[in-house]
Order: sequence, then structure tokens, then C-alpha cells
Amino acid sequence: MIENQGAWADILYGKDSDYAIVNNWAYRSGMNNSGCGVIAVINALNSLGGNLSGEEVAQMIRDFETNGITMDGAIGTSPMAIYDYMRDRGYDASGNHVPVTVNKL
Repeated sequence: MIENQGAWADILYGKDSDYAIVNNWAYRSGMNNSGCGVIAVINALNSLGGNLSGEEVAQMIRDFETNGITMDGAIGTSPMAIYDYMRDRGYDASGNHVPVTVNKL
């Protein structure tokens, strides 16, 4: 179980981008700032009996950086990416997903 997210500052999360540079976003921040979604998945999988190795955790971070970061990682991981990640690995995540409809006023 990861309970020390603050200690993950040296592990970068996200990617450099022109968007981030132009808009002065804190891109490629550490997992301490932007990795809470990934850490939640790690903790969930460990709680469900998975004992993830360091390489499996590194691969998960790469997977989310490739398909799941929001605003190049500046604000973390998309909740839908977490839902998809768990579902694609055979977990029932249906109770955690609530579709949202936004209507123009």
C-alpha cells in the first residue's frame, strides 16, 4: 500500500508539450503532485490480491502517460482512463462510473 505519495517527487509523470510551455503549466511534475490516480490504482490492485513488482508499477505509469493523462499530466489522470484500465483487466468497475450530462444554460 502506498501511503507516502509525497515521497514520489523524483518520479516524473506526464509529458512535455508545447501546450504546457505556452500556458505555463507545471508539466512533467512528480507523482507526488499528479500521480494520485495511478497510486489509487496501485493500491486497489494490491488490495485485490495483486502484488505489483517495481517493473509492473513502472509499466503502469508508462501506460497511463500514453493513454490517460489529462492536460499532458499537469492535472493527473483522467478518471475514465482509470475506469478503462481496471475494466480492461477484468475488474468490475461499473459501480464507480457515473455518466455525467452537461447541458448548456
